[in-house]
Amino acid sequence: METIWNINELKRQATAVTIGFFDGIHRGHTFLLEQLKKTAEEKHLRSMVITFFPHPREVIHVDYKPQMLNTMTEKLELLGNTDIDSCLILSFNEALSKMSAYDFMKFLKEKVGCTTLLVGYDHRFGKNRANDFYDYKTFGETLGIEVIKTEPFIEDNIHISSSVIRKLIAEGNLEKANKYLGYHYTLSGKVVEGFKQGKRIGFPTANISPDSLNKLLPAIGVYIVKITFEGQEYNGVLNIGYRPTLKNGEDLTIETHLIDYSGDLYDKEITIHFYKKMRNERKFSTIEELANQIRRDERLAREYFKK
Repeated sequence: METIWNINELKRQATAVTIGFFDGIHRGHTFLLEQLKKTAEEKHLRSMVITFFPHPREVIHVDYKPQMLNTMTEKLELLGNTDIDSCLILSFNEALSKMSAYDFMKFLKEKVGCTTLLVGYDHRFGKNRANDFYDYKTFGETLGIEVIKTEPFIEDNIHISSSVIRKLIAEGNLEKANKYLGYHYTLSGKVVEGFKQGKRIGFPTANISPDSLNKLLPAIGVYIVKITFEGQEYNGVLNIGYRPTLKNGEDLTIETHLIDYSGDLYDKEITIHFYKKMRNERKFSTIEELANQIRRDERLAREYFKK
């Protein structure tokens, strides 16, 4: 997939386009992209996804703090796994936020070469999102753009969307979130020095500083995970929370214990792949009780991956 950050470097040619923020690149998105690719092939057009950076709501509402399913790097990697020909990233700014739907479609026609526009079943664009699909069809007839409404992706009688998946992750339901994503939810970051309490009780942990503060964290609790770094993969147990037994105060920590790993991880970039929430975080009466629970967590994680 060709990635274009500067529209002035784009070679204008007849193109089938879909637009959106595409957070998560979940199964609903891939279903839409399959429709885009099929349409482009039938019409002998290039297929293109147009997305934005930063998040439009960060420009429209300056105090908005997004909780994203993907970083831009992750999004482009996932898009690269599709058969789409190219992705154009537009810088979302105040001028773009004030552009009407008609003017944006005119921009697509003149600058991109859009001759076919696929619109998500519930997607709206343009200033104040004031128009709907029937308006886009009318604008398209004037501009020479065929406008097609895509079908939604439905599973478990639910229209799969980024907001549905965010809610599941925020609740700790990683199994269902992963089902709708089509892959295991991930969190990447650098291993930083922690309190070293885990090592003292026999379970050394990697304390993780996320690469992006805008990345959505799963609910507080203990998770079965896989950890990848430097081409290696390990099973593990991860805790997101405040470590009440160790009196961590109000400092939220993300720390993972790699099963059967004894090396030094400090300053390494690692990626966590979430599989399942095992339990809620709780306060134990003694350090020994905590250590016994961690032993049980590790045993359950081993059994999970054996299956």
